[in-house]
Amino acid sequence: MDLLRLGTVVITGAAAGTSHIYSSEHCDQGDDQLTDSMFSDAESVIACLFAQYGCKQIYLGGSRTATLDECRRKILAVHPSVQVFVRKLDQSDEGDVDTFFASVVQSFTRIDFAVNLVCQDREPQATVDISAEDYARSYTVYQRGAFLIQRALLRQLLKQEMLPGFGSRGSIVNVVELGATASLADRPLAAAVANAIVGLSKTDAFDYATDAIRINCIAADEALKLQKGIGVGEKALLRSMEGMRSVANATAWLSSPGSGWLTGLVVPVDKGRNLNCVW
Repeated sequence: MDLLRLGTVVITGAAAGTSHIYSSEHCDQGDDQLTDSMFSDAESVIACLFAQYGCKQIYLGGSRTATLDECRRKILAVHPSVQVFVRKLDQSDEGDVDTFFASVVQSFTRIDFAVNLVCQDREPQATVDISAEDYARSYTVYQRGAFLIQRALLRQLLKQEMLPGFGSRGSIVNVVELGATASLADRPLAAAVANAIVGLSKTDAFDYATDAIRINCIAADEALKLQKGIGVGEKALLRSMEGMRSVANATAWLSSPGSGWLTGLVVPVDKGRNLNCVW
């Protein structure tokens, strides 16, 4: 992970529902850098892990200004030398997405690692019970939003030269809820969005491989949100934090030059549940 310290990471997140706060008492004491602060969501956990590995330039974008500000404050409390910029992002708005990434480049001159998290955090609901309005919102915010973000990233990465030792112009990791071969009962919206993003990522990985741009996905199952039905109180929080840390580790590895020329992959982080194909 050493070369992460040489690059700039952009982390964007689209999540519905309520943010949950995790404190050090819900984490394993062995993770010194991670347990010294509180995290509002997976975006915060991933950002802090990049900082732990020495990344000195981090730019965060999301729909909740308060969450972004809290994330920045907690990262700086543990890693005061890191430059952390935050900006509110409406990823369903084409102009706002383009302005966001222009701001990133203006601040840091380039983008080396990009992570986009997509989690709808909806209660299970069968197709016959989903309104057309809910489907349209899911498509507009999450699926179309992921396309706008990936397009903006590709346009920037194509302008950049490779840094020494990197082997690629940059890396994009899309973190989705489901993998292409898996399904969850009453999760048609999550499946539609995740499979669309996986398809986009695999196609772009092929199309831009000759331009030295790597694109991969992580299928995070339930790890992006507070677990339901596995416990209450601290036990549920602990299980959720464990999953988020696993997603963060996978994201950092796939982003780093240490993962070589892996591209077009979907890596499940789900304790093997994808092996059943239908859960």
